[in-house]
Amino acid sequence: MLVPNRVWHLADIDTPRGQVAVMLVRSGWQCDYAEVATVLRKFGRSRQIVLTTSRIEQEELNSAGRVVIPLASVAKLDAQGLWLERETLIEHYLRGVNQARKLLLHPTLKSDQQLWFELGPDNAWLRVNSRTVRLWGKQRLFVASIARAHIRNQPHRRLADAVNDAGYEGDVRSLHQICSRRDFREVIGIADGFVWIRDDVQ
Repeated sequence: MLVPNRVWHLADIDTPRGQVAVMLVRSGWQCDYAEVATVLRKFGRSRQIVLTTSRIEQEELNSAGRVVIPLASVAKLDAQGLWLERETLIEHYLRGVNQARKLLLHPTLKSDQQLWFELGPDNAWLRVNSRTVRLWGKQRLFVASIARAHIRNQPHRRLADAVNDAGYEGDVRSLHQICSRRDFREVIGIADGFVWIRDDVQ
C-alpha cells in the first residue's frame, strides 16, 4: 500500500511494451489526485496501468506511459473475490498508450482560439513571436502539457504535472533538468512550482 486506503501496487505484468506496474487508486471527493499523481511518479515505474474506482476521468493522473482504466471495465467480482484478466489489461494498456501519446503530442485548439505561441508538427519546435526553439524527446511532451493548460485558458501549469505528463523520472525541480539550453529557458517561465510559455519573448 503506497498511500493508506488510497493507492496500492497490485502486480507487475509483462506486455509487448515491457513490464507494466498495475496500480489501484480508490477515488472519491476527498481524493487529492495531484498528490496521487506524484506518488505514482515517485513509484519509479514509467509504465503503469492505474485502475480507479471512478468512471470519471481524472486528468491529473494522465501521463505518457500511464493508462488510467475504470476498475469496473476490466474486473470481475464473484464470491471468491476480484478477478483481473491479464490479456484484457494488456489490451487496454496498449490501446491507451497510443491514444494518450496522440493527445499529448497534439493539443487541440478551439476554433476561435488565438495564442501567442505555435507548436510544430509532433511538437518538434516551439515558436514564440519570432523565436523558434527545437524540442527533443520528452521535452516535446513537457511543452505540450504546458500548451494544453494555456489552451484551457490556464495561465500556468504545475511543474510537477508537466514533468509527470512527459514521463520524466526522479526529482525534477528546475528547467535546467529538462533542457540545459539557454534558448529553451528563455521561452519557458518558471516560478513557485509553476511553468508557462512566456508571452514577453522578443
